[in-house]
Amino acid sequence: MNTKKFSELSMREKVLVLGGGTIVILLLYFGAFLMPTLKKTAGLEKKITTQQADWKRLETMVEEHRKIAPAIKMAQPEALLPAIERLNRELSVQGKLTSIQPFGEGGREAEVKMEDLSGPEIVQLMNGFKKAGITVRHLYCKDYDGNGLWFVKIYLKG
Repeated sequence: MNTKKFSELSMREKVLVLGGGTIVILLLYFGAFLMPTLKKTAGLEKKITTQQADWKRLETMVEEHRKIAPAIKMAQPEALLPAIERLNRELSVQGKLTSIQPFGEGGREAEVKMEDLSGPEIVQLMNGFKKAGITVRHLYCKDYDGNGLWFVKIYLKG
């Protein structure tokens, strides 16, 4: 084996040894440090993309919730008699209410009688009960005079 010292090598051999050593060091650096860092970076970028997509879905869900939340709050049942009186005022059928008879345990049910209601007013009243979270157990309508104004008897449960 030929074991020359570096100082005894010709200039051409020194350049080859230094160049080869540099290439080996660069390959070791690339393989040992740079490749794992690039793989980890790619994994993190993929995770960021997934979390951004999840964030957008979450924002969409929050927006949908904000749109529905007022309706959900309205659907919570309120006290039955005040709710009936409030709807009576809001729908301007106040003079048409003839009686409210609470019954059942704690007045959680009521019989409501109204006269001279038009068809659209009856529909508005039913929608109002639904929004207030009041269950209509029975609805009885009769047009005694044939003039399109109805006598209405409603059994409600709060």
